[in-house]
Amino acid sequence: MRARRSNTVRNRRVPRQAGFSLLEVLVGFFILLLVVMGLLPLFTRAVVANISGKEATVVTNIGTTQLENLVQLSFNNFGTSIPIGNNVNQTIDYWGRDDDADPGTEDWAPSQEFATWRRTTEVRQFGVGSGVDTNLDGVPDALPGLEDDNYDGYFDSELAGGTTPNAIHLKEVRVLIESQRTPFGAGEPTELTLRTLKAF
Repeated sequence: MRARRSNTVRNRRVPRQAGFSLLEVLVGFFILLLVVMGLLPLFTRAVVANISGKEATVVTNIGTTQLENLVQLSFNNFGTSIPIGNNVNQTIDYWGRDDDADPGTEDWAPSQEFATWRRTTEVRQFGVGSGVDTNLDGVPDALPGLEDDNYDGYFDSELAGGTTPNAIHLKEVRVLIESQRTPFGAGEPTELTLRTLKAF
């Protein structure tokens, strides 16, 4: 009888249930937390890059529009003329919004209080003289009026405002767009220069 009783007691033991212990759950949670913390900066950087890219695209398009508008004007139009006594016609605009305007209503304005971009538009005019052929090979070696003695990519001898219109042969239109915000991370603020020449 004794043997039978001990068998029934053994059969009554509750089997161990399968599952995770508290320690296993905590270790798994910690590993998941490390993975998420590693990926979080990537998502943040992607959001910042998307916002900066959108702004740069909008401002570049508007800068290109400014350049194209000036190029389409007639050669002696008031918008491309140089004020008397000056060598350049320069205007400065700022891309931003007014204090009371809703976000998304940005536009070019003369105020820089809430500006994110600065646009500098410059028009210069030049007169081209007859070509100089120093080695007498029949090909002009230089065009007086279009010298770049300091090799900075810009002509040095612009004509002042008030010059006789028939002495002006070429106008240079330059649009410079500069970021007014400190960039995220290392690096210089974004800058874009658009430049074209308009012939008479």
